[in-house]
Amino acid sequence: MTKKLFTYEEFQSLIDSSYDGIHITDDKGVTRFYNRACEEIEGISKEDII
Repeated sequence: MTKKLFTYEEFQSLIDSSYDGIHITDDKGVTRFYNRACEEIEGISKEDII
């Protein structure tokens, strides 16, 4: 069994600390992660995207 490196909350915190916009989707195009920088750059809230 493989041990996870990060919890979901830890991963989200890492993404949110970036100054770059990060928008991660799965293979179906469904948004999985959307950071604060993306909110500021695109002017769309995380709640509206996810």
